[in-house]
Amino acid sequence: MPFTGGPSVRVTPNTSFEIRWIADFVGNGKVEIFDNANGGTAITGQTSAGSTEHRVVFTIGGILKADTNYFFRITHSDPTGGNPDTTNDPAPFPPVFSGVQAIGDVFADVDVNSAVVSWKSNVIGLGRVGYGTASPNEFAATDAFNITDHSIALTGLLAGAIYQFRVSNRHAIDGDSLAEKTGSFTTKHSTTKVTLTEPLARPRVIYPEDVATLSVMVRRQGAAVPGILVRFRALGSTAGGDALSDANGKAAIWMQGGAPGLLRVEASSPDAHNRLVIPVVVRQS
Repeated sequence: MPFTGGPSVRVTPNTSFEIRWIADFVGNGKVEIFDNANGGTAITGQTSAGSTEHRVVFTIGGILKADTNYFFRITHSDPTGGNPDTTNDPAPFPPVFSGVQAIGDVFADVDVNSAVVSWKSNVIGLGRVGYGTASPNEFAATDAFNITDHSIALTGLLAGAIYQFRVSNRHAIDGDSLAEKTGSFTTKHSTTKVTLTEPLARPRVIYPEDVATLSVMVRRQGAAVPGILVRFRALGSTAGGDALSDANGKAAIWMQGGAPGLLRVEASSPDAHNRLVIPVVVRQS
């Protein structure tokens, strides 16, 4: 859109539409309403004079009918002739005059460490995706396109992880959410299996009351792999726990020594091509 800010549309349910824009020079504004996307003969219009920032309100009723698709075009002109006219291609109003500004179907095209989230809305606005594994508020990605259809790429994602997301169209001037929708997607598992290795490949010697720190390193072609689930289980027992590998590829848990003898803990992961047995010697106190 050829304006410093906007144009943007805000709906007051069952009452009115407000169209707002900011131009880069002082001038007169004209808003025309069409019943087609080609911008033929306007069915109604309003003007706004002498400013860089304009607000024009169309009342619902009269010429404008409910449940009808309309389009608007803005022309901003300099009465001194010092700047050329600025205009936008006809843009859609939300088609339902109940004031419901909504987002339709949302699609997520996922890969191992990335995803492209796309959606359509019935109101123009800037696009935003909030996302994360714990909540949709951990990270965010945005675009700068004041349109109804958005497609935003998310990168640096964990493989084989479930992500929650919230997509929204944002007011092009004040940033308020005009419409939003939530959902989730799961990234693909890596086609290359990771390898589990023990950072200290030697038996640990502890006493029954001690707590042993058990850890493995998760590597793929020599590089650390974060976000891989590793399961630690004492052989012949259900004792153990699960841990995600950290940014350095390390997954660790803590286990009580228990009865004297040899404690053997198996580390495994659905993403790994090997299992690792970690020996712990528990001495008599």
